[in-house]
Order: sequence, then C-alpha cells, then structure tokens
Amino acid sequence: MKENKGIICPMPRLWNAIYQISKKEYIKKYQIWDKEEEFRQCVPLILAGWWASDDLQKKIRWNQLIDWIKKYELDFILSELEFLAERINIQKDEMWYYGE
Repeated sequence: MKENKGIICPMPRLWNAIYQISKKEYIKKYQIWDKEEEFRQCVPLILAGWWASDDLQKKIRWNQLIDWIKKYELDFILSELEFLAERINIQKDEMWYYGE
C-alpha cells in the first residue's frame, strides 16, 4: 500500500483551470491586468513541466499560486475547488496528486 504523503498539488487539468480562473477573477475584481510578470511565477507545472519537476517543485509552485490568490483576496476560488472540478468533469477522488 502506498503511503499517503499528503497533497502535493492539484492534478494538471484542475491546476490549470485554477490558474486560468485566478487571472480572470483578478481582472473582474480590479478591472485591469497589470500582474503578468508576477503571475508568470505561478504557472502550473503541467504537460512537460509535470514530468520535469519533482514533488517538492510541484508543491512550491502550487503554494506560490495559493499565495498569489490570497494576496489579491480571491480566496473564494480555493473554497470552490470541488465545484470547479465537477464543471470540468474531474471526479472528487482524482482532484489531487499525493506524490510518489
């Protein structure tokens, strides 16, 4: 049986959706997009980035996005992850990556 190391990050499809929604919600709230440089630091490690990064790198990047979301008071995004996963056809038990 695989030992549960805790959540590392969302699975790639959900992670990307959270990232995209974060940008859209920022624009909706502040009526401007002036954070491209800062936001680029939060790009999800998906596709080739997923395979080229280890669990620590994934966890750090996920935490950067969480911090960005909280910094701009968009926390409601994080409280609606199950709803978002359902909208993009991700089962509840397939939302999270727990590490190798």
